[in-house]
Amino acid sequence: MSDNRWTPLPADVSVLFEPLHREILQAHARWKVFRQLFTTSDARMRLLNETAPGFFAIVKDVIRDDAFVALSRLTDKSQTAGKKTLSLYRLVDSLESHCDAGFVSDAQNRLAELATLVKEIRNWRHRKLAHIDLATALEYRPQPLGPVTRGTIDDALAKAAELMNSILGYYKIAPILYDAVYFAGDADVLLSRLEAAKSLYDHRAG
Repeated sequence: MSDNRWTPLPADVSVLFEPLHREILQAHARWKVFRQLFTTSDARMRLLNETAPGFFAIVKDVIRDDAFVALSRLTDKSQTAGKKTLSLYRLVDSLESHCDAGFVSDAQNRLAELATLVKEIRNWRHRKLAHIDLATALEYRPQPLGPVTRGTIDDALAKAAELMNSILGYYKIAPILYDAVYFAGDADVLLSRLEAAKSLYDHRAG
């Protein structure tokens, strides 16, 4: 594209882009809650463990598993088990009839990097979350599930956002700040209320 004027996304690209945008935004929002709860400070972890350790352990697992499923769905192939899927692969495929070959190649490379990042996450989805793989469950599979770090999820979400914003950039549309997603009543609000309640409790107990 040769000028600086923004143009709307082609209709067959937009119809895929918009729901994927919502999926990625939601994934960032939920992962933001995880980071607020479990990665902000040791003091916060102590507060969670003193307040309701069992409950927050479940919350931690649920949000982590949600991130695994979200990233796996986003990186499904355009067709899985004979059924069409809405995924980043389908979105990138839709660019071929609208964008120059260089940009399409760049988008494909970005997606390949994301797919590499989420390889182990997808194993977790296939063998433990979406299905209960018998060999994994009974712990006799020769290749057990590997660890997935918090940083891997951070990086994968960032890669998905970068791909989406590269498409917007091609059409001279302003980027979306996925990592700055805001919503009222997030985990910071919850933690501030818990801190206030604990302070009051300690005061009365003292």
